[in-house]
This record gives sequence, structure tokens and C-alpha cells, in this order.
Amino acid sequence: MADISQIQYKRFKESENKRISHDMKKLKNKNDDAYRKKVKSHEHTMTRMTEEYEQKIRNLDIELQRKLIALRNKQKAVIKEENLRLGEEVENLKKVHGDQVAEIKISHKNEINDLNESHRRALENAETRYIKEKTKWEV
Repeated sequence: MADISQIQYKRFKESENKRISHDMKKLKNKNDDAYRKKVKSHEHTMTRMTEEYEQKIRNLDIELQRKLIALRNKQKAVIKEENLRLGEEVENLKKVHGDQVAEIKISHKNEINDLNESHRRALENAETRYIKEKTKWEV
């Protein structure tokens, strides 16, 4: 009877091992499927998030480029306006300078005329004194 119990025990042990092994394989396959589904779901989520992030970056880049172009155009307009204003200012300075040069020329010409007149009078006075002195000595 011990042999029969031993044989029944071995069969029971083998059948339990097979059942446990089968249950383990079944559970492992089930968990592997669940794991794959979760990985696939998370990979899909990551892909979607990455695409959204890249799209947001592209949109921001486009917006920055648009703002940069607008700013450059505005700056060009300001520079053009400032160059026109500078040109007018330079023209006004040239006119003022020309007027000042003409005024200085006139004042120098008047001074020269005054000096010539003064010199002429001094020569006339000297000539008159010379003639008086000469007539004194000739008499």
C-alpha cells in the first residue's frame, strides 16, 4: 500500500506541478500582454506629446520670425525717417555755415575797407604835414 500511495503521491505532485506551471504560464502571458499594452499605450502617449511639443516649438519659431520681421521693418522705417531728418539737419547746418561765412567775409571786407581808409587818411595827414614842414623850410 505504501507503493500505491507513493505512486499516487508522485502523480498528484506531477499533476499539481503541471497545473501550477500551466497557471504560471497563463498568468505570465496575461501579464506580458498587459505589459505590452501599457508600453504601447505609453509609447503612443509619448509620441503624441513629442509631436505636440515639436509643433508648439515650430509655431513659436514661426511667431518669433514674424515678430522679428515686423520689428526689422519698423526699424528700417525709423532709420529711413532719421536719415531724412539728419539730411535736413545737415542742409540747415550748411546753410547756417554759409551764412556765417558770408557774414564773416563781409565783416572782414568792411574791416579791410576801414583799414584802407584809415591808412589813406594817415598817408594824407602825413603828406599834409610833410608839405607844411617842407614849406617851412623853403621859405
